[in-house]
Amino acid sequence: MHEEMRADNWAKDRETHEKEHCPERMIVCTYCNVAWKAQHLLDHQLKCEEAPVSCVNKNFGCNWTGAARLMPKHIKYECDHTFNHECPLRCGLKLRSVDIAKHVTVCKKRLVMCENCAEEVTFAGLELHNKYECTMRMKPCGSCGEMVETNNMIRHRDAFCKQMRVVCSNSGCYKELPLCDMQKHEQFDCRRSIVYCKVGCGSTVFREKREHHQNELCELRFVDCPLCEGKVRSQDKLFHMESECIRRNLEGGYKK
Repeated sequence: MHEEMRADNWAKDRETHEKEHCPERMIVCTYCNVAWKAQHLLDHQLKCEEAPVSCVNKNFGCNWTGAARLMPKHIKYECDHTFNHECPLRCGLKLRSVDIAKHVTVCKKRLVMCENCAEEVTFAGLELHNKYECTMRMKPCGSCGEMVETNNMIRHRDAFCKQMRVVCSNSGCYKELPLCDMQKHEQFDCRRSIVYCKVGCGSTVFREKREHHQNELCELRFVDCPLCEGKVRSQDKLFHMESECIRRNLEGGYKK
């Protein structure tokens, strides 16, 4: 009697074991519908290509879920949070699609306008442009050192540079000097500049002729009276000798 009961219990336990506990029993994967031994099922489900998984960029904001086999395609073509997009301005950075719009506003390859010449250049090249290329940049003249806009340099050197060589404007001089020295030359040194008589007659003569004029020709220069040896102006000499000289009526004096 007891042996029959033990046999019945063993049969029931075996059936339960085979259905629920035996590691060799076959169980169908709920993802791919393929039967696997119970002892291998968990490992399979961890690798099953049909198992649902979340996007690897979940922490960056992607809410996609799908079969594991679809993950590579999602990451490569669909996920907005994968750093696999080239910068449209070709700066070399890998970007997420959600960041592209913001990136192009600060990208080093973005175009900006030069504040001086209004030419468009890349932000990365702006410093080089301002230093070596901008036509409106200021640079020192190689002759006088004055800061001049680059596009005006030739005009500056031809017309305004203080060190450019110019010829004296006084007729007959032909002397060549730097512009910064020419004004002084023309006003104070040039032998062919027009000057007033220093004696005060109002005549104008070439500087080189002024001394001769003042000593020999000026009507206001002082000359000796041949009678009294006094000093009188040249224009008054005759009147002095006829009317004023104290020796005009003396014997041997002035006679017309």
